[in-house]
Amino acid sequence: MWENILRKRMTKHAIKIVDSVLDSEPRSVKEILELMWEEVESRRKDDAYIPVGSSLIPTRGELIKYLREKYNFARFSNSTGKIVSSKNNSSSGYEARYWK
Repeated sequence: MWENILRKRMTKHAIKIVDSVLDSEPRSVKEILELMWEEVESRRKDDAYIPVGSSLIPTRGELIKYLREKYNFARFSNSTGKIVSSKNNSSSGYEARYWK
């Protein structure tokens, strides 16, 4: 059972939405998920075919795994908004952001 959960990947529908909302601006996972929901809602208003359920919006874990494999990634300071060096390994005070 756990093997199936750990192997789960994002669906092609979710990947298309991620690819459409990401650009050159660094964004946090929360921002990306919000943009994905906005994209889904705008498509539904346009009467486009939208699949339902878990195939549409990935979990945070699935999204993070996909973003780290496919997109640029850096840690940004919460207080200054600047990139934090990888030598500073504290777990608080920064957030991961992703971009194309």
